[in-house]
Amino acid sequence: MSKRTFRPDLQGLRGIAVVAVVAYHLGIFFPGGFLGVDIFFVISGFVIGQILLHEWESDGHIRWAKFFARRFFRLIPALAIVVLVTMALAVFVFTSPAIQENAVLTGASALLGTSNFVIADLSGGYFGFAPAMNPLIHTWSLSVEWQFYLIFPLLLLALGAGTRKSKPPRDVLLFVTVLLISVLSFALSFGEVRVPGLGEMDVLGFYSPLPRIWEFGLGILALLVVRRLGALPRAMGATLATVGLLAIAFGLFFVSEDNSTPGLTTLIPTVGTALLIVAGSRMVEGEKSLNGALSIKPLRWLGDLSYSLYLWHWPVLYFAKEFGFPNNPQRMVAVVGLSLLASVISYYWVETKFRSRQWPVSSRVSVRAVALGVTPFLVAGLWSVAGDTYRDALERQGVIDTVPGDVGHDLFHETVEERFFPCLPLAIRDEADRWKGFLRCQQSKETEGLSVALVGDSHAEHLFAGLATALPEENVGYYIRSGELAVAGSSAQMRNILHTVAESGSIHTVVISNWWMLFGVPVDELATTVATLEDAGKRVIITNDIPTAPFNPDNCKTSAYIFAPRECDFPVKAIEFSREEVQKDLEAVVESSQSAYLMDTYGLFCEGDFCTMDVPDYGVVYRDNDHLNLLGSELVATQIAEKIGHSIR
Repeated sequence: MSKRTFRPDLQGLRGIAVVAVVAYHLGIFFPGGFLGVDIFFVISGFVIGQILLHEWESDGHIRWAKFFARRFFRLIPALAIVVLVTMALAVFVFTSPAIQENAVLTGASALLGTSNFVIADLSGGYFGFAPAMNPLIHTWSLSVEWQFYLIFPLLLLALGAGTRKSKPPRDVLLFVTVLLISVLSFALSFGEVRVPGLGEMDVLGFYSPLPRIWEFGLGILALLVVRRLGALPRAMGATLATVGLLAIAFGLFFVSEDNSTPGLTTLIPTVGTALLIVAGSRMVEGEKSLNGALSIKPLRWLGDLSYSLYLWHWPVLYFAKEFGFPNNPQRMVAVVGLSLLASVISYYWVETKFRSRQWPVSSRVSVRAVALGVTPFLVAGLWSVAGDTYRDALERQGVIDTVPGDVGHDLFHETVEERFFPCLPLAIRDEADRWKGFLRCQQSKETEGLSVALVGDSHAEHLFAGLATALPEENVGYYIRSGELAVAGSSAQMRNILHTVAESGSIHTVVISNWWMLFGVPVDELATTVATLEDAGKRVIITNDIPTAPFNPDNCKTSAYIFAPRECDFPVKAIEFSREEVQKDLEAVVESSQSAYLMDTYGLFCEGDFCTMDVPDYGVVYRDNDHLNLLGSELVATQIAEKIGHSIR
């Protein structure tokens, strides 16, 4: 029979993992600090496996009500308080509708164990600008953990862990079963599946539990190895611990958000964690070893706080940014200090109060826990019913300032789909991108035969609505591939688009627009595209795009929080390529052409070294940090339409 033993080294490892995550979000020390979450997953697999197998062996069955109740009391009360505070700040102090919606939906779903799916739908990804819109984006990992709490028990039930007395399966059978499931799960991390009706959400993406089951599986496999082998020889334990710690260090210091995750790079620190778990099987308290070093009191204390610290650090950092505190050492110290203070209070006065080892749990404790869990839903309901009324009252009293302009992608795509028609020919339409079910290939008239074609990526797409309105006599359409340049070498689909446009007898003007500052200008390839189109008798206009802002437009449309001014201006800043580099390369393309024209759309938003999202007589013209909304589309397209009209005449 196995024994349930407390592993102080794993508590210390939890401390390292949470420090890595916090440091990553602060932008210091660990470029791969986000992998701390994956370390947590492996440890959870080991701990939960140990709890369930020990009970099965000692009692002959697993009391599932007891298991899930203890998980509830362990996790939900502390989470509910963080969600409640975050919701209250987002709804009553901050004013961005997008942030409010994200906080309410994410918070409610986190308490239901489904925030990873909600976040995937709301934010798309984890890196880049996605965290800037969601103060509870970090709760995705808690939901993945809850889903593991459902998946692993289902496996044990299939192996006979019902309510009747039974013997658990041999460790070898369980090992092989978990290994096979883990291998399949790991293989899924390299896939991509988009199910109709779920928009652009990848069901095997970053937030999915399916390509992460193997991480919990590693913890279970480590447990089974420990049960089988017992205490390892000292030399072997030291070797495994050294390799494991080096693997974790490699992941934290050398993996970055540029690497695909979960995937091969995730495998390194998670296997390292499993090796440390196995190595610690022979640890003796006070022994001088790597596992012993992980057991020192400061690390164990951080491990004790790790859950609460993980919960609190991101909302504290998020709202510090939203309040406009500059990114400097003082803010960093304040964020860490406030997060630690909140964590200490949460751990000693919430976590430990509800983490009862008695069964059944007293009715008084149960009522308190349920009340905490329900309260955020009351705030969410209040916001859904009275949020607009509250906002209108703030605007009437001058507490917040709001200007016209749609923010976010939904209204843009809804309007385009309602006002215009699916593109033709069908060969291009069938391969076109979609976003939340919206077809990203439209034209202004129902009949086949475009006269003006927009080609490129989403930075060509955002010009369509305005250009179609500005040229009512023309059949304007757009053919785009997300993240691809308008050159034949981008993909077979883009090559087909360019061929179709060149061969069209009705298209007289082609407008090329791309996110040049991110992807750069492939001068020779783009010159070839232009030459091919001009040889086919097309008039070619190239835009130099629009400036990319370092923030989303919510705080430009509306004051970030009560009594705050709107923030719309930003300095000209390079992304991967500078404005000067892009302009020089585009000018080289135009100079090598017969008569292509370079349209300065960038200059519509900038004066000197500063640009703005708020244009007089229009309002907010961006819908995110690098895409125009309907007003912005109208602004830029009016300039392009004048050039097209002139060229036709």
